[in-house]
Amino acid sequence: MTITYVDKIATDFVIKVYETKALAEEGDELNALYVFNNGIDGEDAADELIANGSQFINGQATATTSNKLDDSAAKFGSRLVGKTVKNTTDTTEATITAVDSETRLSLSADIMANNEVYHIEDPGSFFTFQKYFYRLESTDPVKGFIIDWDDGEDNSPEKANRQIVKLDSPGYYAVISHTYTTHGIHYPMIRTINVDGFYSKWYVAFDSLANGLNSIETQTLGAGQNDFSRVSLDNLTVPRIPEFAPANTPPVGVLKLDRNSVYSSIDNSIFDNITNAVAYCYVERSGGTELTGFDNGLEVVWEDDDGNIQKDLLGAHSDVSDLAPSHTIGTVGSVYVKRILSVKIILLKEGIAAATLGADERVKIHAMATAAVSGGDPNVDPIITMVSLGNPYISLDRPGFYITVDGSQSQTRCSNVSIDKYIYDTGKLVRAMADGSGRSILYFPGMAEQVSDIIGAALGATNLQTQSDSSLQVHYTLAPNNSALSSGSGNVIDSTTKRIYDEERLIKLQVIDSSATTRQDSSRSFGTGVDSGAETAEAVDGSETEITVDDGTKFNVGDVISDNANVAKATHEQLYVSQVDGNVLTVTRQYNDSVSDTMADEATLFILTDNGQLGDNCTHSFIEHWEPSGYSDNLVRPSSLKSRSLLMYATTIDTDTGIGALTWRTVDQDYRYNTRVTTVGNSNNGETGLIFGGRTDGDDAQTNGTQLSAETTGGAEMHSPQNYLLMCKDEKFNKIHLRMKNNFSGVAETNECDSASVFNPTREKTKLFLWYTARTSPTASTYAWKPIAFEDGTYCRTHDAGDIENNSLRASGSLVFDMPNDWVKVNSSELTWDNANKPLSDEDGPGGTDDPAAKWTESMYGLMLGISVHAEASFEKYKCVSVQTYNNSHSQAIKIKDPHHKSLNDIGISQSISYNRKGSYINVTDRLGRGELRKIGAAGGKIKLGGVELAGNYSTQKKLINIYQREGTPVYYDIQRASTSNEYIRFFGVITSMSEDYPAGMQHPKFGIDMTVTHVCEYDSNGAWIGAGLMSLGGERIDVTSFAP
Repeated sequence: MTITYVDKIATDFVIKVYETKALAEEGDELNALYVFNNGIDGEDAADELIANGSQFINGQATATTSNKLDDSAAKFGSRLVGKTVKNTTDTTEATITAVDSETRLSLSADIMANNEVYHIEDPGSFFTFQKYFYRLESTDPVKGFIIDWDDGEDNSPEKANRQIVKLDSPGYYAVISHTYTTHGIHYPMIRTINVDGFYSKWYVAFDSLANGLNSIETQTLGAGQNDFSRVSLDNLTVPRIPEFAPANTPPVGVLKLDRNSVYSSIDNSIFDNITNAVAYCYVERSGGTELTGFDNGLEVVWEDDDGNIQKDLLGAHSDVSDLAPSHTIGTVGSVYVKRILSVKIILLKEGIAAATLGADERVKIHAMATAAVSGGDPNVDPIITMVSLGNPYISLDRPGFYITVDGSQSQTRCSNVSIDKYIYDTGKLVRAMADGSGRSILYFPGMAEQVSDIIGAALGATNLQTQSDSSLQVHYTLAPNNSALSSGSGNVIDSTTKRIYDEERLIKLQVIDSSATTRQDSSRSFGTGVDSGAETAEAVDGSETEITVDDGTKFNVGDVISDNANVAKATHEQLYVSQVDGNVLTVTRQYNDSVSDTMADEATLFILTDNGQLGDNCTHSFIEHWEPSGYSDNLVRPSSLKSRSLLMYATTIDTDTGIGALTWRTVDQDYRYNTRVTTVGNSNNGETGLIFGGRTDGDDAQTNGTQLSAETTGGAEMHSPQNYLLMCKDEKFNKIHLRMKNNFSGVAETNECDSASVFNPTREKTKLFLWYTARTSPTASTYAWKPIAFEDGTYCRTHDAGDIENNSLRASGSLVFDMPNDWVKVNSSELTWDNANKPLSDEDGPGGTDDPAAKWTESMYGLMLGISVHAEASFEKYKCVSVQTYNNSHSQAIKIKDPHHKSLNDIGISQSISYNRKGSYINVTDRLGRGELRKIGAAGGKIKLGGVELAGNYSTQKKLINIYQREGTPVYYDIQRASTSNEYIRFFGVITSMSEDYPAGMQHPKFGIDMTVTHVCEYDSNGAWIGAGLMSLGGERIDVTSFAP
């Protein structure tokens, strides 16, 4: 039978639950939280459970009255004022302005007609960690009540959680508050204290007997009163004592890192996207002597696809066509690479020659699918790792070259729930299409069930990115080429310091708790199916997850569909729509534990409606998102678990209507994708998966949805932007991470991907602006965009005099600013958009509707990023694949640094060099004073060196040292021990201080350097290592691990 309003009212219940104390004192049972079925009509079995899933109101209008909702079967309470009525028949909605009677509501708009179906959005919710007010009632006057909330260890006096309420004078009720902090079902026990001070029995719901009363009563009890026990069970047919099952409050992800910066290392995750992979060793050298004799110059330890550890001595070559098996890791056609464990340069001698490496040349280990390595392409083949004379050894376990991310401090809210799974997004663009041709969802919609998106899998689908371990070790690689398979390509080398610019990654954590095992309430319930107006365009078998329909516009992400209006999941399959791409729906099969089924071609598709009924389903922790309404509207949950955001992009177009018109686009789906697309050229549709940037439109008078528009005229001023990114959230934020994957690249055997060849200082210019929503004056009721100063972490400046400013978006980084005190929540209509500070429109160009005026209708904190691009810039090469805020506990940004050290061997040193080598020892002394020295390690130190500035060499000598000191550039310097020794020592470190001396009498200036040494290595005249490897200045390595000793 159908559950009606009458069935849901807590009629005559001795415990009623209210959302406010005022409602509880008033005692109107129409305003109490609902039970599933009070059993009064006897048509269905009683279910006295008060849960989140029982808090819904839906029905059918029984009359047509202007601005009214009439339902003769209803039981409306006064608490509904201010709530929203949704007309399910025609999707209109209105606000309840008054409750005229139990059967009539006054509405803010005329939306309801006779026989139309409706539901009321979020009439009330029942969650853990929310305070509710409980009205305890008695049929006789009493002096007090005692209630056992059933959330202690058990119901015994020693371990129970009991509360005593004593009245000032005898009465019939008491109101007390309680907050449940445990998940699952609770059977409250109640007793009274009569006017003579005597205690009554304990009264409790009948089902408590089967769920553990042994701590207070071991006898077998029946329903109703008894004369032998201190406990009486409630009536089974018409209950009056409720059971409580508050919904789970989701866990909180807490991300901790062991460091906030990490050196570029070995990224073996690239092999996950390559079948039968091999790797080759390539050196970019343009002009001069070809690198042909670097035979056995590398020691590579690696793991093959059978799990065997192998150690090879290999060479490297600078001519792609001459790459051979002696330059290859793995064997084409038989033995494939699973992981590279370490790489070591065996020949340390410096010099651009046939058998030696130049000071700043890098040996790059490129991966490729099995084929003749002579067919490799260093421009696009992904870089696994790099070594150089400035960083001759790299290993997976080398400290500082990996980062440990940890989620063990994440917390569940309910004390009887634990963290079950951990999901990490390490910023590597995982799940992107392996060939770089498209995009793939990483952040799946969790609408209706979860409080935010889900990392890794759609609702109900198996998530392959979850792990049981709380920690994860992560390696990153910077890559100065342009590979679709690499997450870090497009990185540029500074032509002065010869080091790759720092890159930033945003790491995010999501956790899943175990509340599904203690859940008592259904996660989803559906009332009916509404014809979508679309049909399948093909027959669908029982396993397909991509369904082609004849009209994809009829569906939205988060819809639950079926080929039958019957919502019974035992007989008809329910499918959750996680992606809508044209006429193709990506779905989760057998959603909500429904049966597996097939669909015929041209089958009518129905969208299932929950009629505002949502149960206990929040298992995933919150993560930041850009969903405008899916996690805030039509949800039965507390406001603290609701959130809304908005991300929109606009670019200026030059049309017949004149320069300055804008085309807006809502980025409510593209932010979910990871993409590694690297193509360039014209496209009417832009590049999929980008927030902004990439290919331009083929029509000069139009723009696509992502491209950057440039200035209409050249010049360096760049006073105003042509592109805008609107970011709105319901909470303040001041950290925004921009994940760039730019299309910068060198040309193999022609030029390196360095700043001199990529960043033309006269035209490769980009500039950022930032505004926030503020009052026009402290007491004003009008609002406008106000500029704000910020730190730009995406800029990479060269040391060219013409490249001092306007160099943003060259790397991934963060925009950070101080939180303004006058930042206010507004919607688009409340803002003055076109003003002296910010000439901008919130409306699309002719014919557009996807703009802030239409989308930004709820009050949020607004932030506007303006992007100006030089008219002659290569603006199609700038690509932003993700934008996210991270003012939270589950996200942290890290810096990826280049471990390469710049050589100082070309700097003229004329002063003596001094340094000390020192070990660390302890002196163990016995009682007779006899000592034993034990070496426990080695100490670091510093070296001092200096020189004279000769005429004409300032820019190539002292100026460079000044730059290295100012920027903390890692450097190295070689010293020959003695002219006859043929032994050398290479010092690696950082110039921590620099002194300059300008003598009188026009003498040559002098300079001195203090270089703090991080490590050293020793080698002979042939470049071969002396000793075990890298060590401190104070001595040999001690207890250092190796994959293949």
